[in-house]
Amino acid sequence: MGMSSTHSPAERWASLAGGLPKTVPAYIEALNTLVEQADFVTADAGFDAVLAQFPANQMLASRYARAAEQRGDWPEAVRRWEAAHVRFPANLALVQGLAASLVRTGEPDRAEALIDGILQPADPAMRRLLLEYARLANSRRDFAAARERWKILLELAPDDKAVRNGWLEMQALERLGAVDTGGDDMPMPMPPSDEEAPHAALMTRFEGLGGTCEFGLVQRHFGAEPLGLLRWVTVDADKLKEALDSRLDGVGNAEFTQLRLSPANMFYTDDSRYVLAMNTFIRNIGQDQAVLATQLQRRMRFLRDKLLEDLTVGEKIFVYRCRQKTREEEILPIAASVQAYNPGNMLMAIYMLPHGAPGEKLRWLAPGVLCGGIGDGRRPSYRTGWDVDYDFWLQACQDAVAMIGEADPAERLGAGAAS
Repeated sequence: MGMSSTHSPAERWASLAGGLPKTVPAYIEALNTLVEQADFVTADAGFDAVLAQFPANQMLASRYARAAEQRGDWPEAVRRWEAAHVRFPANLALVQGLAASLVRTGEPDRAEALIDGILQPADPAMRRLLLEYARLANSRRDFAAARERWKILLELAPDDKAVRNGWLEMQALERLGAVDTGGDDMPMPMPPSDEEAPHAALMTRFEGLGGTCEFGLVQRHFGAEPLGLLRWVTVDADKLKEALDSRLDGVGNAEFTQLRLSPANMFYTDDSRYVLAMNTFIRNIGQDQAVLATQLQRRMRFLRDKLLEDLTVGEKIFVYRCRQKTREEEILPIAASVQAYNPGNMLMAIYMLPHGAPGEKLRWLAPGVLCGGIGDGRRPSYRTGWDVDYDFWLQACQDAVAMIGEADPAERLGAGAAS
């Protein structure tokens, strides 16, 4: 892509396009590369040129809207989806894209009305639109509608991972809603049976301690939705140790907790004491943010107490997904902090390798500490979405259970670790 930045975006695109086959797939591949490299200005110039050449190509119109999504410009994404939908009203994928972007701009009522006007659940061609319809109910916290919509999808596509994950997400959000209202009698989730999801029961044996959100996605992928304070938290190794050593003191307190919006119009909580950034999975749809902040703080305090209990009981295998620069000498202090609660606690640390690098098999790092490595599950460049190596994670969890079960007491609790 090597023209000087002194050239205009249109000139940079023309130079690139001059060496490509004059076909839509070739142009889309080049435009996708520009978007992945976050060169959105050149990409937009390219889309303008190619759309002028192929005005009836619906894939191009869709990809043009996706490019705005990938840079987090949701109002522009809505504009592009709407323009495409007007030109190609029969394309259900465009309706789905427009509805999803409307939710991101805080317009769920428009999204609901858009889908309501055309949805026919019995039509197999509308399966993906029905999926967006169910996700919309999740985002609105309309659990009665969500339950009805997900049940229809489960009947139509019981083996579809997106459907199962959406159903599990709804159940998790509903449980957390009981925490938000202060419900002490909230029914805690039972681990799924092996018949319901072959690996879900395995994943519930692990408790994520953050680092990145990757292990939370792994649990969701395999059908497990455990409640966990740090499951969706970004935290560095030194701050995690500090939090554990202080028994998570102050987590969920108003003086340390700030509410913010991400570029994707999603609420996050930031803990200023331990620098914990937590994805709430709550979209901005015009809520009273003061009320929401109070609810989220109550939730954090509930989950803090639950994590302290899990650390004390010692039945879980605790997982830290290392950040980019985490070293072995930073993992051992975390393990010591975890084992201060219960000497039998086990820590599994998964180091961050370069993207695309082959995984490093699990090994003993020290007594009670297993470690392995895999590339960053976030897509490279602009970090648009995730590309998680689920096979590696499944094998690592299976190996951890096997290695802990086979280890002698010295490896688990005592003075020497096998390498």
